Amino acid sequence: MGLLRAGLCPGLTQDVVQLLRGRGIRTVVDLVSADLEEVAQKCGLSYKALVALRRVLLAQFSAFPFNGADLYEELKTSTAILSTGIESMACQAVPCLHLGSKPVNPGPPKWNVRT
Repeated sequence: MGLLRAGLCPGLTQDVVQLLRGRGIRTVVDLVSADLEEVAQKCGLSYKALVALRRVLLAQFSAFPFNGADLYEELKTSTAILSTGIESMACQAVPCLHLGSKPVNPGPPKWNVRT
């Protein structure tokens, strides 16, 4: 994750950044994983302000969690596998294209094979 800098999110001013850096908190990960009560006491910052800052940074830098079932459903609704109707062309274009209801897997490519 990125370094803490002024303007990264609301409430993260240059003064706050300097106070945090003085206590060894230089990155977003450092701040998110730190004990906020301890940081508030050492830096003289408001605990509530640090909690709000942590929430904003987590919302801004965290990945949205997905599970495999959701990803599969998204894939099914946004992707179409179209049959070419020509088996030899389908085998050359992409291995294992669906031709009707029967998947065809031609195996490994046979380029530069001398017979």
